[in-house]
Amino acid sequence: ELGAGRRAGSEPVGGPAACDLCRLFGTTRGVAGALPRVTMCEVRRHDHEGDLWLVARSAVYDVTHYLDDHPGGRRSLLRRGGGQRDCAEDLAFHSKKGQRTWDRFQVAHLAPCDAPPKAHEPCAIL
Repeated sequence: ELGAGRRAGSEPVGGPAACDLCRLFGTTRGVAGALPRVTMCEVRRHDHEGDLWLVARSAVYDVTHYLDDHPGGRRSLLRRGGGQRDCAEDLAFHSKKGQRTWDRFQVAHLAPCDAPPKAHEPCAIL
């Protein structure tokens, strides 16, 4: 299970997947006990207060339930949600204690998306 009761590759509430091939093949489970791999197409669907993921390098974090507790405020997380920008510099900015807090929220590793997006479907590929 990922984040707020969602499984890797599951359909988002209220909308279709970012791209058909990413929905079908973009997310995979690794070795037992390992974090799943998700594509940026999947991350893009987690971009609002009720379901918010951040990306730092190749790590994916579900910070949905941390919004109200973040010392820098909700807005700083919401502006970066859904992979809007890589948060690697933000991670380095935090104290060691803050960096350990990030570790608690990691839900996946970022995987490449091999499917090109259709013209009318936004799908960022890093």
